[in-house]
Amino acid sequence: MLSLAACKKDDEDTAVSDAPGQMSAKVDNVAWKADQLLLAVIDNQNGDNLLMIFGKNKTNEEIIIKAKDVIKTGTYTNATDRDNNHGQYSINLTQNWYSLFSGNFSITITKFDQTAKKISGTFHFEAEAAHDNSVKNITEGTFTDVPFDKY
Repeated sequence: MLSLAACKKDDEDTAVSDAPGQMSAKVDNVAWKADQLLLAVIDNQNGDNLLMIFGKNKTNEEIIIKAKDVIKTGTYTNATDRDNNHGQYSINLTQNWYSLFSGNFSITITKFDQTAKKISGTFHFEAEAAHDNSVKNITEGTFTDVPFDKY
């Protein structure tokens, strides 16, 4: 008796362009990576093109970046609009640090592909907790080819 079998490689392995993107940073000099959730939204319902990038890791640490009037590549800081341009670092959504209090926030959009709906760039911010005034330094932040939806 003769038996033959064949295997075919999954096409999914080669679909690199459909990957959900990457986001990483250092939190007080400790490496952090979004490995559970990563998404971006541009909310234009009020005509302000508010970019929001959400990253979460498996230990429920989140980094959220917000920047207003994002319509092209460039650098956005909270020097002119502290309420809309800021970063947040959270642990289990119970401990929260915001750059709103510290005044140090910057995001640089290096790629803004509206056809493919992917965005890339860098960020850093100093965030302070309202509950105890402790500070978290978020440095060396990057996000690469993060898909976004526009509303």
